[in-house]
Amino acid sequence: MEDVKLMEGLAIKSIEILAPACDTIIYFEDEVILRLFSIYSEENEHWMLFTPDENTLVMGPGTSWSYESSS
Repeated sequence: MEDVKLMEGLAIKSIEILAPACDTIIYFEDEVILRLFSIYSEENEHWMLFTPDENTLVMGPGTSWSYESSS
């Protein structure tokens, strides 16, 4: 859990999405990197990232993604 706290409050510098499985690499400031490995599913989301401005980045199902308001 301490590793997760390293990302808390850091700005995202860039996001890289790798085909075909939508594995994702998120680059934060201070050289912190988060690698997400999707379990390919046509039915469920692979992962969600909630932002401080109350938006949500959702990867999946399948190769779809969205960035929408959380409220």
